[in-house]
Amino acid sequence: MSDEDFDRNARQLLRLRVSEGSPNGVNYAPDSRYDETKRCVVTGPLTIQISKILNRHAKLWAARMRDEAGTVDGRAAWLEEMREADAEIHRFISGHKIGHGAAA
Repeated sequence: MSDEDFDRNARQLLRLRVSEGSPNGVNYAPDSRYDETKRCVVTGPLTIQISKILNRHAKLWAARMRDEAGTVDGRAAWLEEMREADAEIHRFISGHKIGHGAAA
């Protein structure tokens, strides 16, 4: 596989993870809400930071797959990376109080 293939796979897996949600009960969009007047989802600063954490871990997975191609189980490595991301997000969220109107 090429470097681009690993990056593409990481993006696809991350989209799937976010759409399905965390099996560890982590809310990936705790301060996002639907704005009736704008008719769209308004993303808050916590959600933006969570997105950065998830993207960083997806990139770490892609880099590991490039470096260890053929010697590591990609699915197991992905699940491990996402558990680490969820743990980091949990630590990040626990340090912030979520404001009124946000989905908890």
